[in-house]
Amino acid sequence: MKNNMRFSQKLGLAVLVTCLIAPTNTKTDFWQDVACVCGSVMAGAAVIGGVAWLLSEDDVKKIERADSEIRKADHALQKLDSIVDGVIDVCNRFQNEDRLYQTAIRCLDAGYKMSDIAREIKACRSRSVSARNAVEKVLDKIRREHSYDLSHEDRVLRDRAQRALSGLRDRLKELDACVAFLNNFGGYFKVFEKEADLRKTYLNELSVITQFGGSIYAIMDHIKPYIVNWGGKYPFIDYVNKVKRSADSLYYTKGQAKKFTTRYGYACQLEDNLRYIANAVKSSAEYQNDVYRCEQDRIAKERMRIERERMRLERQRFEQEQKRLRELRRHNLNHCCIHDFYKKECSSCIKKNNNRKLIVTVTTRTNS
Repeated sequence: MKNNMRFSQKLGLAVLVTCLIAPTNTKTDFWQDVACVCGSVMAGAAVIGGVAWLLSEDDVKKIERADSEIRKADHALQKLDSIVDGVIDVCNRFQNEDRLYQTAIRCLDAGYKMSDIAREIKACRSRSVSARNAVEKVLDKIRREHSYDLSHEDRVLRDRAQRALSGLRDRLKELDACVAFLNNFGGYFKVFEKEADLRKTYLNELSVITQFGGSIYAIMDHIKPYIVNWGGKYPFIDYVNKVKRSADSLYYTKGQAKKFTTRYGYACQLEDNLRYIANAVKSSAEYQNDVYRCEQDRIAKERMRIERERMRLERQRFEQEQKRLRELRRHNLNHCCIHDFYKKECSSCIKKNNNRKLIVTVTTRTNS
């Protein structure tokens, strides 16, 4: 394959050089163009073949890729085992929320996210399957081409391929178990991570609800300095919108843990607390003041928009009037030029003069 690509490259370059060196002649322009096109096509094919060869893998590279995937799979499995700690076999038989909660806490303390680990495990499994298929093709090729006698290099290559294939199959069994675990219980970890993020974000507000039993005045006394320091043109409105977005995101996420009763109950409780905080801030005088100022600003912006639109229409009307006057002047100028050229009045002027004379005659007779 490599020799064929070298030959095609040399042939394409030779044709291109011939086309460039050949003298220009009107009788041979057509054949020269044909030769240029053929040379360009062959050169392009040679370049594509060279790039494909550079990106392709030989048997040794395929086995090296399989060994690399085995090491990556071991690293990913080791990370998951350090967090899960044997919970996969237990949770695949029945839903044990206590074990899942302990696993989620351990993952949170380690600084990982189960969604990131699940993404890494699935990507590692996909690459391992690809590497396994490549190694199987290498072994099939060795069996077909060297069915009777094997050289020392082929024997070493076969042994490496067999070891890599055995390691990939063992890792794929573990990866399949991990993927099944993450597919079955991934919703629990997603809801838990969402709750953890929201509880960390609204720690002060939730602690006030727990301490004072949900008193609106107590919530506002503790939250007001935080909202004021938050800044912004309308800080209370921005804060309420932020809390509502958080509650809505939790509402759409908690459905993934609906089959886990305890986790779903905690998610619903957190959502209710967030909406209660938003309603408490909305009932305050500071929020109503922000709403009033926001409405006044909106009315002022609307007035400015209406004024700009009125000015635009006035300008457009003025431009139309100027255009009409220019057309009228041009018409009058052309009319005077016709009179000067023919030294007589045109038909329209004659008609106007006749009408004017008729009106004057009728008026004179009436007066007499």
